[in-house]
Amino acid sequence: MSINQRFKDLLKILNFNPTAFSKEIKVSQTAIRRIVEGDNQPSPKVLTLILERYPNLNMNWLLTGKGDMFLNDTTELEALKREKEALLKTLADKEEIIRLLKNSK
Repeated sequence: MSINQRFKDLLKILNFNPTAFSKEIKVSQTAIRRIVEGDNQPSPKVLTLILERYPNLNMNWLLTGKGDMFLNDTTELEALKREKEALLKTLADKEEIIRLLKNSK
């Protein structure tokens, strides 16, 4: 199956026609229509905008056909846990900076 066919399958699963999808990810209707019709492959810009809007989309599936269309909950949950840990560390660092600034007065 081609990347263009997987792209069409994605639109079908997300319940979008090409016009609505172009508005959803803020890309020209022509660009999406050309992908759907098989005239062009998705550009890096289009792929980036799709991934920003649908972070659980398995880009490996879209590009190669390998794996599932969407990342499984475990993978997504692990990524969210890592992000939470990084945010908590950042928060703790900022709180320490605030404490040090208050104490330096």
